[in-house]
Amino acid sequence: MKLFFYYLDYIYTLWISRCIAAARKRIPGSIENYVTRVNAANKEAT
Repeated sequence: MKLFFYYLDYIYTLWISRCIAAARKRIPGSIENYVTRVNAANKEAT
């Protein structure tokens, strides 16, 4: 039974690291887009 939980824990960890990796790939682009939009808005405001 203990082995089963170790197995679940292993899969859970793998799954989380995969999600984090996927999110990391997606996030940089959206941060850049956000910064660009904010900068554009600030230039229009001044």
